[in-house]
Amino acid sequence: MMPSPRRWFSLVILSIFITVRPALAQQAISVSSLIQHATQYDGKVVTVTGVVVAYRERVSGNGNAYTTFRVEENGSSVSVFAWKYQGLHEGERVRVIGAFKKVSHVGAYTFYDEIQAQKIEALQSNSSSGVGPTALCNDGTYSYAAHHQGACSHHGGVAVWYR
Repeated sequence: MMPSPRRWFSLVILSIFITVRPALAQQAISVSSLIQHATQYDGKVVTVTGVVVAYRERVSGNGNAYTTFRVEENGSSVSVFAWKYQGLHEGERVRVIGAFKKVSHVGAYTFYDEIQAQKIEALQSNSSSGVGPTALCNDGTYSYAAHHQGACSHHGGVAVWYR
């Protein structure tokens, strides 16, 4: 028996949603764009790339290891929180994927503009290695295109070439 047109349409929409949603959730954006449009990204999974500053490994009052640091890029920075020790170093280039919160309340503490990291990747600092973005797009997203042609074509063009 063949599904009705309405059921078929629902299945198509569901499959598109399942396919597209993870790609949108991990769209790389610049740190400055994230901070400038904090309300737009509040509660969403974001990906940012930058340099580690103010790196600290701590233990909570409950005995849980955690790490805090800031990801800095072109004069803008965002706070990052991650459970467990991450083994990073000051000045190391990283990619952080996690849930962004404009304001977060934890007990008596209030945190602003923070990413609760789900994944942190240390990147090589040598841009000729092929690691990291090819370009920063005019809308604040990054392009990882293998070639210059077509990079940022749906994001207002290229603002800065990295390699």
